[in-house]
Amino acid sequence: MEQRTRNLRTATLIGVILLLGVPAAAVEPVSVLLKGHDEPIEGYLREVSHSRYLLQGENVYYSFPADQIVTVDGKKSFPESVRGSGRLIYSTLYEKLLPNGDVEIWLRNEVENDSAIHLKGTDWGAAAWEKDELETLEVYDNFANRLPVKIIPRGDGGFRVEVDFLVPVAPGESLGLSVRKVRRAAAKLADGEWSYTFMLGFPEDRYLTRKIELPHGAELLDHYTGCWRFNIEDRLLLISQHYYPADTSQPLIVTWKMP
Repeated sequence: MEQRTRNLRTATLIGVILLLGVPAAAVEPVSVLLKGHDEPIEGYLREVSHSRYLLQGENVYYSFPADQIVTVDGKKSFPESVRGSGRLIYSTLYEKLLPNGDVEIWLRNEVENDSAIHLKGTDWGAAAWEKDELETLEVYDNFANRLPVKIIPRGDGGFRVEVDFLVPVAPGESLGLSVRKVRRAAAKLADGEWSYTFMLGFPEDRYLTRKIELPHGAELLDHYTGCWRFNIEDRLLLISQHYYPADTSQPLIVTWKMP
């Protein structure tokens, strides 16, 4: 038996005690006292798996088992909010900023088959404003196959993206997908300076790893909080890892200029 699934999950590793900024969020931070600490830490507390939690505060990030928590807001019981709004989705995003203002985007997804039958494909929704991006869409599996893609209009102006697997996913297995698309004129030029804005708007809790490659020769002027800078083979890379509670609304802006 075969079926198509919407169960897209994206895998990335969670580090321990990473220096990060704190995003604006729809939920409220809490005060958490951990074993071995004299003072509580203010931040967003989220259960990431059974009996394991993350805590992201001002310039600090922790990942730890539940038994390391002494109190939350002075109480030994955990508030319901720490379970988040639903699934915690892990996403890895690579964005290559091109000299003409276009942005080449790669998204790493993992399809997990937790059913009892083979999966022949997957699908997801896309908004009306993504129409131009869908024209450049390419999807590859972890066997380096480029997969067949269908873009189907919906009655609300949006689209359904259907992807067929060339190698079915058996029960208990997973299949890695790399999704590529190009966002035309996403970066804007004004007064000799380029600016690229990524607007957060995730409907579910998200742990996002972003890797941004600037154009060759670019001089970085400014970036949002919590980025590491790397120079690799004459490429300037910004890398960030953040936990964003559901419905976080915040622009992440990078600015640069060319010689």
